Amino acid sequence: MDFITIKENLFPFIIISMFILVTGIVYYLFRRFKGNTSSSFSKHFVILLLLCWSITVIGLTMFGRNTYSQNQINLKLFSGYFNAWNTWNIHELQMIIFNVLMFVPLGFLLPLLSSKTKTATRVFLLSFGITLFIETTQLLTSRGIFELDDLFHNTLGSMMGYFLIDLFLQWKEAKKPQKTAIVRALMIPFGFLLTFFLCMIVYHYQEFGNLPMISAVKQDMNGIKISLKTELSKEKKSVSVYQNIHSYDKEYSQEVVSLLVKEFGLTKEKTVRQSGHNRYFYFQKGNEEYYLLYHDRFGTWSFNNRKQVLENKQDPNFEKEKDKWEGWLQKNHLLKEDATYTLENSRLLTWTLNGKSLTTQDQPFTMGTIQINLSNQEIPDQILSTMTTNRYVKKKQIISEEEAYEELIHGNFAKNNRFKKKDKLVITSCKLEYVSDTKGYLQPIYQFDGYRNQQSDSITIYIPAL
Repeated sequence: MDFITIKENLFPFIIISMFILVTGIVYYLFRRFKGNTSSSFSKHFVILLLLCWSITVIGLTMFGRNTYSQNQINLKLFSGYFNAWNTWNIHELQMIIFNVLMFVPLGFLLPLLSSKTKTATRVFLLSFGITLFIETTQLLTSRGIFELDDLFHNTLGSMMGYFLIDLFLQWKEAKKPQKTAIVRALMIPFGFLLTFFLCMIVYHYQEFGNLPMISAVKQDMNGIKISLKTELSKEKKSVSVYQNIHSYDKEYSQEVVSLLVKEFGLTKEKTVRQSGHNRYFYFQKGNEEYYLLYHDRFGTWSFNNRKQVLENKQDPNFEKEKDKWEGWLQKNHLLKEDATYTLENSRLLTWTLNGKSLTTQDQPFTMGTIQINLSNQEIPDQILSTMTTNRYVKKKQIISEEEAYEELIHGNFAKNNRFKKKDKLVITSCKLEYVSDTKGYLQPIYQFDGYRNQQSDSITIYIPAL
């Protein structure tokens, strides 16, 4: 569940919680007016807040997500941090922070509930037990993944809430809290800030970006028999590294937006939605609605009809359409003249530009595809551009094919849930490919192709070459 989904699903549970809170307060005041209650309002209010918190958390973790096809368990501690680092994705970081903050109210409210829940030990045990119950229930109902990270972050968040309320209560009673209480209240948020600050410094000064294809959870190769049916080289080559000139180029994305607005007479909405490395721009023209999905990391984009009504164009003159759109693309520097044109079907125009041998050339190059889905209207149903222009950076020495194969044998690649003990993995080929990192560099990687148990069950494994 990503941060966007959380925000969308949170609203109904907040409404329910607010209704319960208001109803509970009115009920207490009514009983107080009738003289039928002796409990204090503060305790009653704390109970209501805990009930509202429970409804919101259970709603988000149990009913605010889709079911998983299989039960999954992730017992690697701090895997979320490794994923956030490898993808350099703000939303991965937001999920870590959210999992901490989600349980802060629990640790904050428990000491106010009763003298029996005022100690750090009891708050810790109650918090750990509650989050363990949620994680186990998610696993058994296929509503989520049992993650050790969630146990850690939820419990940490609860203790953070406890330390904050403990500091407040000491200040309220003595007007001068102990130094240890101040240190405990500040150490968790300060620890997060220091960690993120250090990561920012390291990331800024490292030569290249991180590879999202690297998973925090490695593949367990115990019980898996591996056989090699291709020859591997021991040579450590020096190959070229490139950089996408439009990666994280916000000026270029605005140029694309302005071009579409001007060409098709669109009205751009103010809302811009961010999801990971993707941004969504929304447009209108009459009764039609459109959106532009721009991939910041790749500098690629897709312009679409929001209604997704893909009508067949009646009696199209394909040569005329091809000349019209090819001229428009070239005029706006979106398409090179040497791109190859093909008509995919009755309504899909495609231009392709293949890169040359990337390992040896030291010149800039453009590669990718542009597709236009024709419609019965002036505006196409879709314009898809994966064209990227890349500049040569430098030569870098890479590991040999044999060394990469050793990494594969030890499971140093992204976990594949299809693998089971006693499986047979057959590697049939190894070749050098390129993949975009989080700074927009094209890094060399080894691609091992093969199959699991039988040839119909093909599989591909990537190993970083640098």
